[in-house]
Amino acid sequence: MYRCAAGVGRTTLHKRYPTRADLVRAVASEALDLVDEAISGVDLGTDDAVDQLIARLVPLGPRVESCCGSRTCRTTSA
Repeated sequence: MYRCAAGVGRTTLHKRYPTRADLVRAVASEALDLVDEAISGVDLGTDDAVDQLIARLVPLGPRVESCCGSRTCRTTSA
């Protein structure tokens, strides 16, 4: 799944991330960094803070959705 999204072959992926756990940690870390950066750019003391958060976080959806895993997302939304 990840190698298809990254557009790289299995060999390249395994050279960089020898185990699945290494890959998952790297993906999760990047997702958390993206969310942290988006949130830190919002002035939470303003009246439009929620609008700013939505404007910054919604576009990240496709980039961070892999971190929640399809099973987790389905069970939480059900």
